[in-house]
Formats: sequence, C-alpha cells, structure tokens
Amino acid sequence: MMGALNFYKINSQGEMEQRVRHVVGNYAMCHDFAMTDRYAIFFLCPAVFKTPLKFLLGFHSIADAMDYNPDMPTKIVVLSLDDLSVVREFETDSFFAFHFSNAYEEDNELVADVCRTDRMGSMDAMRDVFADQEIEDDGSACFYRYRLNLDNGQVLGHKHAGAQGGDFPMWDQRRTGLRNEYAYLGTFVENGTPYGFNALQKVELATGEASIYDFGPGRFTSEALFVPRHAEAEEDDGWLLSVVFNVDSGHSELVILDARNMSEEVAVARLRHHIPFGFHGFWADQVFSS
Repeated sequence: MMGALNFYKINSQGEMEQRVRHVVGNYAMCHDFAMTDRYAIFFLCPAVFKTPLKFLLGFHSIADAMDYNPDMPTKIVVLSLDDLSVVREFETDSFFAFHFSNAYEEDNELVADVCRTDRMGSMDAMRDVFADQEIEDDGSACFYRYRLNLDNGQVLGHKHAGAQGGDFPMWDQRRTGLRNEYAYLGTFVENGTPYGFNALQKVELATGEASIYDFGPGRFTSEALFVPRHAEAEEDDGWLLSVVFNVDSGHSELVILDARNMSEEVAVARLRHHIPFGFHGFWADQVFSS
C-alpha cells in the first residue's frame, strides 16, 4: 500500500493557498511534525497497515490495523515552507515517534528534538489507557536530538543525556522555529502510583541535564503549557500550567509552577469536578469572542 504525505498551506484568513501531495511509500502514519523558520520536517516512522480494509470498514481500530516494521528505515522528509517543494529526503535507523519539540536551522543543518521510542508500544498503551503499565526508561520514550545535514544527507542523533522517559514536549512558543534552550515534558517517577505521567521534567538542551518535579502519589498530568511572565521576558522566565487529576479527591486541579526552578507549586486551582485526560493545549494572552 502506497502512502502519501498531504501538506496544506493556509493563510491567516483561513484560506487554503496551496496543497502538495508527496508519495512516501508504505508509511501509514504521520502524527506530528517539526518546523523551523523555513522548513517543515516530517519523521515518517515504519508503521505499516496490515489490514487497511478492516480499518476502512470500521471493524478494526487504527491501532489494531497497523504494525511496526523494525526492518524498515525511518524516512525524514523536509519541505520548503516557501513553495512546499521537497528539499531533501533522509533515511535513518528504525524508530517510532508521536511528538516533536522545537526545531531550528544552524548553518547547513536542521536541528530537531524528538520523543523517540524503539518500538510502537505507545500505540498499544492507547488501546487501553486503564491497563496497568510499567514505567519504562530503558531506551524507549527517550528525548533525542537529530541533526540533518542538507548538503550531504547525513543524519546524526543522540539522546539528551539526563532526560528521563517522557512525552508531550513543550517549549516557549515565542521560540518556535528558532534556537531554544529549554524543553518541558511529562514524565514518570517512582512514587507508588506509576500509571501515567506523574511528574514534569525540564531539559536544558545545551547540556541534556534534566530537573524533575514530582506531583506526588495519585496526581497525574499530561502536557504542560509554558506562559512567559510578560511579552519581553527571557526564555524560561515564566510559568508552567498543568491540568492535574487528583485520584484522592476525584477532581482536577490547575497547577502552576515557576518554570525557572520547578521547586514548588506557586498556585493550585482546585476544580469541583474532573476534566477528562487530554493531550494538547494552547495558551492565549487574550480572550476571543464571537
């Protein structure tokens, strides 16, 4: 089965200006991508359809319809944001990735931070989010940096040395497409309740050093949003906003941490109900009304 990457360019008025279709072979899934100032970067991981017909007819879920093929390389496609042309394709060792952090350009290289797993276990986990799941920090769900050389096609990747297993990377959105110094991820710690992301980690990207905030037993989070202290604040000068589910109360909490040190909870807004677990969020510094 031949897959294709469809990329759409939409202007600020919500009008589609351009669309391209690029055939990529037997690659069945593309969940996310990274973006620099001039390029879009797609990591196409070797997830292949084994039973596409049953999925299309509604008999199988998307997770049940796909397999991970470790014998296939991971393909990386770079598109120009100017005209949506393919600038270069790369191939590297096989891995699976759902989410990407920021990316930027450095001389003739593109630098991208990726949450990498060496299998497709995250798809298995989504089949039953209530099933017992062990903490894994053995090379799966690791935070990696990739360098893509546009001149010679070389791909170099390394793990951020101190980062623990995690996902849902966030950064100061003002630095999107530009070099950034910090990233924030959901992660696991051993606190007696290892059933989901129960902590946040802050990774200093230049060194790979990570600092951890443990929400405590029975408190689970997903993606944390970075909010700058003010419009001109330096990167990392701001807050992390995280929706946390508290098992003991059965309610959700909006927890605010100081992004610079993550040493204590600056404020906690306790809700009178729970909010179902989500994946992603967005911070807006103004109220929109219709």
